[in-house]
Amino acid sequence: MKVLEFLKLFVFPTKMVRFRNMSALISLLIFVLSTYLLSLPLGKALADGVRAEKKAYNFQAVHEAAEHLDEAGKEILDEIINLECAIGEDGLLACVNLETNFKEYEIVYEKDGIKKHIHVFFDFYDQEKEEEPAIDLEKEFSIENEKYEYVENEEHYFIVFTKKYLYFQAHQLEMGDKEKDMEITHNEERLVLFRDDGLDYAKFMPGFSLKLEDGDEFGDYVIDMYLGGLSEYYRPMSFIITFLVSIVFLLLMVLLFWLFFRKTGRLQRFKEYFNTAAIASIIPLLLTFGLAWIFPIILNYYIFIFSLFYLFALFRINNMPKEE
Repeated sequence: MKVLEFLKLFVFPTKMVRFRNMSALISLLIFVLSTYLLSLPLGKALADGVRAEKKAYNFQAVHEAAEHLDEAGKEILDEIINLECAIGEDGLLACVNLETNFKEYEIVYEKDGIKKHIHVFFDFYDQEKEEEPAIDLEKEFSIENEKYEYVENEEHYFIVFTKKYLYFQAHQLEMGDKEKDMEITHNEERLVLFRDDGLDYAKFMPGFSLKLEDGDEFGDYVIDMYLGGLSEYYRPMSFIITFLVSIVFLLLMVLLFWLFFRKTGRLQRFKEYFNTAAIASIIPLLLTFGLAWIFPIILNYYIFIFSLFYLFALFRINNMPKEE
């Protein structure tokens, strides 16, 4: 019975009212804890979503390459892994058999009537010596470049290994641009540009190594490591997102309700509205946290569910008889 009575404190607004004068620090701690708890299933959902992208069209060309290559293409893959590239203790990629700072490979194969070009670059410029990269990632892989101009039923994919970063780009920079007549569809797949700013090996792929048993493993390994690194890159964003929702947006909501209702209801001070919001958030938080591991989409509705419950609680409390 005591447990049931305790739970009622967080469910029934008439019970919540007793918390209106508690320390605002406790309320702040509740919101900080909410941010942390919600970031856990959200981080997992983001990471799982990124890893699931392996099946997306933009990554298929690379991880499926070995299945469709001719002998010449497989020899190129063998040559790449024979460079014996791996991350060193300094977190930088080093290749035992790479005799130059720049090396370029092109792997070509055809699948379902589409010719796919996979361009692999090793651009080992030295940032500490302020050396310039051989490839300008902001504009190199463009249809303006004669090597990558658009040809019907052909696709281009770009993998760039620098000492510090792994960069991947699917399609030329203009892909999908209506003004440049680059809205292209191949076998019912609409081509969409994918690119990033490069993933730091040390931060997101510390075990990265191209010392593979067989060249056929190259595409699958690179995409697996890249998507794994990308998921680690996005994971911290979950805390930022939940911070914005659980604290920043919530504070704005509390401020708004306080301005609207402070002169007409039982609750008058901002602190009272803030404390009530903290207590009202506990049940929606626990329900969302529990269900989000199975149904991540519920995270999209957390703030909506909380807002309705908070508004209901304010309505009930503000319409309670005032204490004499």
